[in-house]
Amino acid sequence: MMQFSGPAERHRTVAVKVGKVTVGGSAPVVVQSMTNTDTADADATARQVAALARAGSEIVRITVDRAEAAAAVPTSLIEQVALIGPPAKIREELTDWRSSLANTLLAHVELDPASLHTAAELLLS
Repeated sequence: MMQFSGPAERHRTVAVKVGKVTVGGSAPVVVQSMTNTDTADADATARQVAALARAGSEIVRITVDRAEAAAAVPTSLIEQVALIGPPAKIREELTDWRSSLANTLLAHVELDPASLHTAAELLLS
């Protein structure tokens, strides 16, 4: 018969902010979800995000996987969170990314190829 000695010890991680939510470190476990709607259908995706939030999800991830889905994303949101724009904005975003200790950086070359080129130059410098 197996014996259990209690909860497993948590792996030590670095705390990072995802919006207003702290993930990792000594922060409590965060409930995360991912939508499974067709993200080109912005209304259905928004309804699912709201339902997941009401159910207790603190972070909801959305995949924008093709041009039709990207077209449904509000421009104001893209400007706020995407790694596109003038070199000064990209430099600032990369500085924030580096200091966050995140290990993944995503950019979409079809949205703004010049921004991706600028980001690559800054990352390699």
